Amino acid sequence: MTMRQIQEQEQRQLNLQFTDDTWERLLCALERLEYVTDKADRPRAVATRLDQHKDKGEVRDSVVAVELEVHLQITAFKIVVASVREDAAPWLLTDFACWLAGRDGLALKNADDYVIPVIQCILGEKFQLPEIPDLPSEPISERDLKQTTELVGVASHKTDKIAEEFTNNPDKEATQHRHDRGNFAKDEDRFSAGMDRIKLIAEASKMQAWFKRYVDEKPYRKQGNRR
Repeated sequence: MTMRQIQEQEQRQLNLQFTDDTWERLLCALERLEYVTDKADRPRAVATRLDQHKDKGEVRDSVVAVELEVHLQITAFKIVVASVREDAAPWLLTDFACWLAGRDGLALKNADDYVIPVIQCILGEKFQLPEIPDLPSEPISERDLKQTTELVGVASHKTDKIAEEFTNNPDKEATQHRHDRGNFAKDEDRFSAGMDRIKLIAEASKMQAWFKRYVDEKPYRKQGNRR
């Protein structure tokens, strides 16, 4: 390999690692939203590798505060995933379905409102995040949101020393962590339950045509086994 090819490979793996870490933070935020909205009837949280919230396991923030956090994490994820979408989309979509399987059988709640926008974000489609009711009189501005996103990204990169690790080890590969939820005997059963959940959400949102196209195109099957 030429030096340029080596550098491109390093950058690709680095961007994939950023995507994996940011993805986990997004799922952590969604699990916090489950905590404050689903109450006793909520799945067991699993996206905990990078979860450093001081109130983990006993979230005391308001629904509005947690939904703002979800918006922030989706905005950060949109920025990070853009450069590696082709490589990352199949893994992310499969993982998201397996995470959603933990909501199998539950009534539709706030967290479900973000499912289709998150999928559309992964795919690079236009998406609209749910409006947050009861926002303060001075909601966070788009500029503030972008600045906060950049600060979150810089802080996490420094903390994890991701770039340094990949520079020192050119053969290092990015992680693709799994976030399986629900009691299923087989991965295929868990994935199917997650897809059933997406279908239910699409029907409730009158987006059956979108869901049919999603199933027909199968973007979640354009990659080998997850790791």
